Amino acid sequence: MTSRQTILVGLDFSECGHRALMHALSMARGHDTIVHIAHAVTRDDLGAGRKIEQQEHALEDLPWVIWKRVFKALRELDMGYEDVPVSLHVRLGDPVEVIRQVAIDYEADLVVVGTHGRTGMRKLMLGSVAEKLVRDGHFPVLVAHENKLHELQKTIFPDAPLPPDRVEMSANRARPHIYRSTLISAWNAFGRPTSPSL
Repeated sequence: MTSRQTILVGLDFSECGHRALMHALSMARGHDTIVHIAHAVTRDDLGAGRKIEQQEHALEDLPWVIWKRVFKALRELDMGYEDVPVSLHVRLGDPVEVIRQVAIDYEADLVVVGTHGRTGMRKLMLGSVAEKLVRDGHFPVLVAHENKLHELQKTIFPDAPLPPDRVEMSANRARPHIYRSTLISAWNAFGRPTSPSL
């Protein structure tokens, strides 16, 4: 019997945060999976010049603002709240540290985060929550990029996938000589083979 899986998604109020949430909810659909949402409130969010009363009021409203975003994402996926259990965590601190700590506290099997897709100097200057979490190395991280496969060129003659029965059949017999010859020819075209076994 498998135990319930835990997906943690780091959510901010950007389009990439929404994309990460959509990925997490989609993966949880139809599985025994709980989705934890981590939202970090930084000092910049609170505003250094705001009164304590204003900051407290903003923090009280924040969970409802986030829940509305969750309900919106569920509607877009044609899902209801009963389709996947969701828990919300709003914590003060740096986004990387908040997501990391919630992942530790709730033993996340997977952390899903969005990315703004910044490159070059802008990325180095601003830093990247996704990049820092990936480099952490203590848990698997899925970076929810925008799907832009339509911008890339497909293979002209793609190979057909092998069905399971063909794989099983080929495993029970010797490899044909033509396969071996073709493989050696391919290696010769790219230089010496990496393995001396053939």
